[in-house]
Amino acid sequence: MFFRKIFLQLKSIRLMAFVPIVAADLLLPLIAVASYQSERLDFYETVMKYGMMLIPVSSIIWSLFSLKECIEGKGNELLFVGKNRLKLLDCFVMFALFYATVVPQFIVYSLIDAVFLTQIIRIFAICFFFFGVAYFLVFLTKSISLTLMCLIIYAISNMLISSRSKLAFMLYFDIQPYGRDAFFSQSLPLIVLSVMLLFIGAVLNRKYCKFN
Repeated sequence: MFFRKIFLQLKSIRLMAFVPIVAADLLLPLIAVASYQSERLDFYETVMKYGMMLIPVSSIIWSLFSLKECIEGKGNELLFVGKNRLKLLDCFVMFALFYATVVPQFIVYSLIDAVFLTQIIRIFAICFFFFGVAYFLVFLTKSISLTLMCLIIYAISNMLISSRSKLAFMLYFDIQPYGRDAFFSQSLPLIVLSVMLLFIGAVLNRKYCKFN
């Protein structure tokens, strides 16, 4: 019944259900193939740059838009009755399902360059941070579009800032080889901050009372 509910939630967002798949699982592999066949483009650098642009934002589309009826729909108070009040588990399952579609392509890339295997961890930490921010902001702002806009602006800002910048761990756009030091200095702080945002988001979720 739980996974049937997840399926119905994905079905309810209609065309938006296909957007992250097209962006991260179709467009990115096409870019990777073009890069691999080109003598002018560095395969690793190209895949990582476009991956860090496309995957994080794509990772929260399902979770975010599944909350649209809960946040903006008429009669949304019915969706906050009893055990259904907390939406964190549903959102996380959709987030995890999407990221599961990303992992296989990076395993394929690792056959060309083994460094892609560890990048799976780096990108997961970034996506998990996006998930934490999305869950927190949607119940803080009470707006799907505003939350998505904030995350897109954040992603673009990271893209415009040099990947070599070491100003803060939140500047995640770093395509350098990933190892133990990068995990503790970049990924772990992102994961910890994400957990904190999810906790605050869950509190806001439980106290949510803007009913239409």
